[in-house]
Amino acid sequence: MKRINLWFWVPFLLGSLLRLAWIWTQPLWYDENFTLAVLRLPLDRMWTAILGDVHPPLFYLLYKPFALLELPTWCLRIPSVLLGILSLWLAWKVFGLLSEERI
Repeated sequence: MKRINLWFWVPFLLGSLLRLAWIWTQPLWYDENFTLAVLRLPLDRMWTAILGDVHPPLFYLLYKPFALLELPTWCLRIPSVLLGILSLWLAWKVFGLLSEERI
């Protein structure tokens, strides 16, 4: 059985908790409202609307199901929260590789 690594789990759980805390209570920011407005457009008009945007088209395709399901607006934050939590794990792996190489 592997020993639990507290140097990973404590920051990971704290970071995850901070990312999840009260995401449903805060009003949407300007960029989230813009994303929601674009996602509610039909697909052909959505492509036209995002041609000059800074986000890649895959970003909007990732979020499109949330607009189609007509979930509460705070659910628009779920992919960002999940990817933020994933980035904590990825950072741990990168820092582990860097510490092994002793750069």
